[in-house]
Amino acid sequence: MSVSIPVNTTAGTKDIPIIIEGHGPFEPGYGCNVAANSSVGIPLLSNPNATEEAMHCDPGWFCPRLNPIDPSTMPVYCPPSHECAMNRLLYTPCEAQGLYEPTICKPGYYCPVTTSMIICPPGSFCPTGSTVPIPCSLIFSNCPQGSATQQPFGFIILFGLLDLIVLSVLVLLRYCRGHLQFIPLRNKVLETSLARAIKSEAMQKSLRVIVEDYRESWGGGGALHMNIAFKDLGVKLKSGKEILSSVSGEIRAGKMTAIMGPSGSGKTTLMNVLMGKLTKTSGDLEINGQHVDMKKLKKLVGYVPQDDVMLSDLTVRENILHSARVRLPNSWKKARIEEHVDHTLQALHLSNVLNTCIGDENSRGISGGQRKRVNIGIELVAAPLALFLDEPTSGLDSTTSLEVSTILQSIAELGLTITAVIHQPRVEIFKKFDSVILLIRGGCAAYVGPSEFAQNYFEALGFEFEDASNPADTLMDILAGTKLGGRYGLSVEDLALIWKESSALKRSSLDERLHGKIPKHLFQVRHDILGTLHRTESENEETFHTVIPAIIKERGAGFFKQLMCCYSRSIIQQSREGRGFLLELIVATMAGSLIGVAISGKLREMVSGIYIGKYVVLSPAPLDVIAVCGFLMGVTIGLSGAPSAVKVFGEEKTVFWREAAAGHSSLAYYLAKNIATIFRQALTALHFTGCFLYFAKPNIDPLIMFLIVLLQFWGVYGIACIVSLIVRRENASILSVVICLVLSVLCGYGPTLTDASQHGYRFLNEISFNKWASEAFYSSCITVYRGVFDVDLMTRSWGYTLDRVRMDLVMCFLIGLGLRVVGYVLLVGLHRDKQR
Repeated sequence: MSVSIPVNTTAGTKDIPIIIEGHGPFEPGYGCNVAANSSVGIPLLSNPNATEEAMHCDPGWFCPRLNPIDPSTMPVYCPPSHECAMNRLLYTPCEAQGLYEPTICKPGYYCPVTTSMIICPPGSFCPTGSTVPIPCSLIFSNCPQGSATQQPFGFIILFGLLDLIVLSVLVLLRYCRGHLQFIPLRNKVLETSLARAIKSEAMQKSLRVIVEDYRESWGGGGALHMNIAFKDLGVKLKSGKEILSSVSGEIRAGKMTAIMGPSGSGKTTLMNVLMGKLTKTSGDLEINGQHVDMKKLKKLVGYVPQDDVMLSDLTVRENILHSARVRLPNSWKKARIEEHVDHTLQALHLSNVLNTCIGDENSRGISGGQRKRVNIGIELVAAPLALFLDEPTSGLDSTTSLEVSTILQSIAELGLTITAVIHQPRVEIFKKFDSVILLIRGGCAAYVGPSEFAQNYFEALGFEFEDASNPADTLMDILAGTKLGGRYGLSVEDLALIWKESSALKRSSLDERLHGKIPKHLFQVRHDILGTLHRTESENEETFHTVIPAIIKERGAGFFKQLMCCYSRSIIQQSREGRGFLLELIVATMAGSLIGVAISGKLREMVSGIYIGKYVVLSPAPLDVIAVCGFLMGVTIGLSGAPSAVKVFGEEKTVFWREAAAGHSSLAYYLAKNIATIFRQALTALHFTGCFLYFAKPNIDPLIMFLIVLLQFWGVYGIACIVSLIVRRENASILSVVICLVLSVLCGYGPTLTDASQHGYRFLNEISFNKWASEAFYSSCITVYRGVFDVDLMTRSWGYTLDRVRMDLVMCFLIGLGLRVVGYVLLVGLHRDKQR
């Protein structure tokens, strides 16, 4: 016989047929499909003594034939058919297996009373066991009639619009930058040759203007000069090895001084001591006649490293402008700084490439000589009193090296103290240096004096210089010991000894020690050389130490100005990394889509659990994909975010070291870089979230879902920050991904948090941001089924704690913040010697 169960819908009443055979008496247990005329149904009781409970149907359940005063309508469990048993084993609920077997209120329907099942209206969704429709999110989701879950597409529209805006901005910036390359600066002179440009009226005018700029940066009190005198400078390592030994001399303002010597002679060590980067272990160092700690003058000293350390994705002007904004007097206005930058670009003859990116091995940029001039300009624009350069001609051809040397000579004429480590310069370059310091292996001086007298001095020692040879090459051969003996058979050690002790008082003892090798006229030659180094005090030197403290105090932008400068620079960098950013978005989009498709293909809802209370016998096999989904999100977010995140700091550690050594705020730099990546993280998280929600349709608030994903990216970027500061950049990407995978395993899916507690490593889960994110996701998705499924039992199997989503999100943020604190400590703590 056929019995129909009426179901109320918005379209009217719909009958659901149930086929039974015959009628049973009015006693409980009859009406089951497998034996309608037998009492095979088992009353649903959680407690055998609870007879009143037997006549009751709980909210969220559908009992259309229940009559509280008729025991024959008591809800019962009927033996399932073969098909039903198979469905339950496959995690799928069955239709009622009898007239009086209750069924859970179906997904897409709601049951306001236990005898009525109504289809879910438009604008709402009704998960399994709903008693009232749940309104969809007004902005981010759409719910047609009969929705069991939200069908969000608003996030996809949102990130599509944002993608369009970002793409338009990038195209506009690229278009403008391409056209700006052909816009000349005011009074710009096109380059035909560097020598002609330097002699041109515009170039000379730029140099004169820079002098005025410098004087203004020094307080407007006239020109300042820095004369450096040193006596018996020495540096001894903790092991006892002496790498610099009793070097004396003077470096004068307005002059170019070269430091030369073979490898291992202490050239860089001497320069680092003179700059204050390295602490001397012996000797005296004076600035304009007074003992001064060079570290206190760091803001007035420029250092140009051997390698062209600058940001390759910025233009020539942007690199120099950033240095000017951070290091020039804080009182200078924006327009004044930019004017000074333009003057510097003209003086270095970089005006024709000012809007060209530096470039690297993967992208075409400026030439090697132009890169070297930008390297110099980054320091020159800061208006220093002294400029130190480590092999400024290294890696350049002879013509370009000469061009760079000519520019340095012009800079020295401004009154700056120029000191450079030079390795085997061509003869024209050697002659441009006014003085030279010649060192031998072991850090001893063999000659300190005017470069024009160096050849005469060593000829007096019996060494021959061929007419067609480069004097600099011959000097290097002598210092290295490859040009042996000379006329008097002197060794390299003899050269250092002669220069150090050949004063009149030590003449006899020195002659005895060298067995009469010293020619008699040598002492007169040395006396004449030292006479050229005699320094006379000027009025400027007397006032130097009076005005310099106020100048130093005024130098450099404040913390918040540096923060904004670094932030804007980082945003520009990201705008130039369009391909990398696009790849990150594509990976995030694919990751969210693939997980969503995989989840949606298994169940209409993400959970099929154990029914609560007396309905447990009606439960299908439990299937909880929420926890595994949390694990998969952690894995894919790590894969999509980590490779890009390591580039934030890993690509520019050398730039940070240079800027920190020049007095830039490391905290401002670090904060700006992290703040600048937030938009990138948010847009990537938006792509992942939008695609995942659209396909997986979890019962979770879209905004909560977005925050969970965003905070996971926040944590991934924190991990990548630490890794990029510890290991080399080529290894950072893979190591970051591996660490993120490990943290994903610690999310609580497998091994579960319960297992972790039993085996004593739960603390590892607690410090994993993935654990807190997964718990927030699990709690947000599962609580909607409370009262239908045994949520507490399901949760205990994983070890999660429900109803603390806010705490979970806060912990994710705090862990990510803690990772960044560790990253900052590593940033400033590692390689301290390179930040001095």
